[in-house]
Amino acid sequence: MKPSDKVFVIVYRVRNNSLELLALKPTPEPNRNVADYVITGGVEGYDGSFEEAALREVKEEIGIESCNIMSLKHAIEYTDHITSKKYIEHCFGVKINEEPIVLNEEHISFRWLNKNDFINIIWWDYDKSILEKMIKIIETYENLS
Repeated sequence: MKPSDKVFVIVYRVRNNSLELLALKPTPEPNRNVADYVITGGVEGYDGSFEEAALREVKEEIGIESCNIMSLKHAIEYTDHITSKKYIEHCFGVKINEEPIVLNEEHISFRWLNKNDFINIIWWDYDKSILEKMIKIIETYENLS
């Protein structure tokens, strides 16, 4: 069976020449991890591309429409530990400015973190070096490295 496509989005901003990364706290639900995480979501049939799916998820989950998007050059394959369904997450970075964040019902809070805190606390089932590589792409793009 072919894996289903999803998107994985690291939302960030640059303040005082420093990178800040958005961590979301999910609304507690049975069988759901409650650790901080990034925006993720499915790719719908009406999404014209993975980029469009990522931007749609940003709008749905934090209420922001105008932002810059970039590919983080990773697609992560995994099997959901609860449903055993296979997925491929296409990874993106989305830069926002000072727009207010309006959370949907999936989240109870958010916080902006520096790179080290983000890497240490974000829920991630894989080798964190992959997450570090994606953040390095953002830093390079923003001339922060």
